[in-house]
Amino acid sequence: MDTEKKCYLCNGVNFKVLDGTVRDYPGLVNLKCMNCGLISLSDFEHITDTYYEDSTMLNEAKLTIEKWAKQNYNQNFDRANKLMSMLKDKIVLDIGCGDGGFLKNIKPFVRACAGIESSKYLRQHIIENHKIQVFPNIEEFHGSNIDIMTLFHVIEHFKDPITFLKKLDKHLVKDGLIYLETPNANDALLTLYNCKAFKDWTFWGCHLFLFTENTLRTTIEKAGYKCVIKQIQRYPLSNHLHWLVKGLPNGHNIWDYFNSNSLNESYEATLSNLGKCDTLVAYITKG
Repeated sequence: MDTEKKCYLCNGVNFKVLDGTVRDYPGLVNLKCMNCGLISLSDFEHITDTYYEDSTMLNEAKLTIEKWAKQNYNQNFDRANKLMSMLKDKIVLDIGCGDGGFLKNIKPFVRACAGIESSKYLRQHIIENHKIQVFPNIEEFHGSNIDIMTLFHVIEHFKDPITFLKKLDKHLVKDGLIYLETPNANDALLTLYNCKAFKDWTFWGCHLFLFTENTLRTTIEKAGYKCVIKQIQRYPLSNHLHWLVKGLPNGHNIWDYFNSNSLNESYEATLSNLGKCDTLVAYITKG
């Protein structure tokens, strides 16, 4: 497909329109650059400067912050538990900290922690309930001694992720680490099972980019960093089976009798070997 749009990473002009609708903006499509493989939405104009500050996403989903935080509890607990050995006694900044559940879990074990969160409603919730300092953006954060920054499914929301990553450098200590998670464009449901229902559900107007290992590495290196990229599987086999049979999410809860540590670990290892886990993890250090 030839368009006037240029690829964010390589300035390529040849794109392929991917299958699947953008669930909240059906007029948009996802475009894959035929040169470097970066996937991006066809247009970013709906993301205004105040889009996240005044976000009504929870209202649209008919969720209170408290109910959303409860839904996120297990995920935040698991993330904190998994990364605790890396975070313990460090100074941590969580960027895009949402309801603050991750920060709440690590607070007793780290030297200090703070967050960056665009939504004024979520910032208020965190400050009032967790007594943790939260800033609306990186420009208003002035610390320069951060040991570890965490970005859980955040980078894909930025119109210019390279410039954003560059801004983080001055806040990191010399041997500091950025731990970043983002969805994998080669997710098995997209590229192995070719699940139409999942394609029509997973593409979202807030996700401006969808990265492969190669395009994520290029993005990070263009920002002046080094990185090691691995893959993890957030959702287990039961979730995938449910998508394939029922065409609906939440299978890991509905069919939870399929869940076992040994089965899920084996499935994750298999998908990782194929490069088709649902999540990319980047360990980023200064160049």
